[in-house]
Amino acid sequence: MIQPSIASKEHQFIGEAASFLETPSTLVSMSQYLGKPLDRLQQHLSERTRLRLHQAIEKSLKLALKWAIQSLDTKSSSGFTWEAALEGSRRTGLTHTAALGTTGAIGGALGTGALLLELPISTGLMLRGISSVAQEWGHDLHDPEIQMQCLYVFTLGSEQTNQDDTMASTYMSSRLAFHEIIREVASYLGRQSVKDVLLALEAGGAQLLLRFLGLLIPAFERAMLQKIVSRAVPVAGAIGGAALNAAFSHWFTQAARYHFGLLHLEKKYGADVLQRAYRRQARDAYPPLQLIC
Repeated sequence: MIQPSIASKEHQFIGEAASFLETPSTLVSMSQYLGKPLDRLQQHLSERTRLRLHQAIEKSLKLALKWAIQSLDTKSSSGFTWEAALEGSRRTGLTHTAALGTTGAIGGALGTGALLLELPISTGLMLRGISSVAQEWGHDLHDPEIQMQCLYVFTLGSEQTNQDDTMASTYMSSRLAFHEIIREVASYLGRQSVKDVLLALEAGGAQLLLRFLGLLIPAFERAMLQKIVSRAVPVAGAIGGAALNAAFSHWFTQAARYHFGLLHLEKKYGADVLQRAYRRQARDAYPPLQLIC
């Protein structure tokens, strides 16, 4: 059987995805541009603020996980074309970016405390945006694995590192790290009723789901720290909470657009073919440094 080759327009998309997913998120870039690395800016946050942030993020992601589980009865998208998916995922991202800007304006007017209070709302809105993008790519929200992939997108917004140079891709390294737990959670959800899963999660008995949340929280917490710290920077403070929320929403929906587009191509051509093409694009965009002795 002859393996179909990746079309030129799909190669172009893979290149755009590699360029986007291998670079820091919007607010990491902002803090670097201002000449104040994120770690230094975080030192100005009190322990009380850090604790409140951790608790707010834990609550937000738990609510998001419940929403994802309850959405397993959602009807899947009907019909699919490459052009429609490209345009639909872009348009969906812009719509949800506008919605997040509204909540950010309210939080921005009332300070950091209000930001922590509106975090569950903004997280839920972002998850709806991410899920909508997944549907535009023809993915079935009735599939528990797709719902967990939606939550996984939240881990893509924190500062990137190059701890695994052999992968030539921080995105693929992250995918590999989450692959097994996502499959396990999806299998667990597929064997249980929505009601039983929600009751177990509320009682603290769904250990696999809690382990998955434990992996999501650190990455999303770092992304939210970027958001809080950026409000403390004079230039960013002038921009306002609405613009910061819009920047976050835009980044996550764009990340979802590329992530679910890549998953679609994996399903079409096979994981090995797609991942080789992606790593090649990532290497071309960001070649390894050559040390001169």
